[in-house]
Amino acid sequence: MKNKRDETIDIMKGILMSLVVMAHAQGPFHRFIYLFHMPVFIMISGYLFHNDKLRKEEIGHIIKKK
Repeated sequence: MKNKRDETIDIMKGILMSLVVMAHAQGPFHRFIYLFHMPVFIMISGYLFHNDKLRKEEIGHIIKKK
């Protein structure tokens, strides 16, 4: 069974992409947009990050191995 896409995330990414273009084009509120656009992209990436290895092994064990 495939994972269903979360349309809310897609909408948020689309809005953020538009804001990035507006900010880089020196559009209205570009200084305000620079305050949050990259942190929000990073939060979305963290939300979507999936690593099976981290789920199967404890973090402490992985750190000790490295």
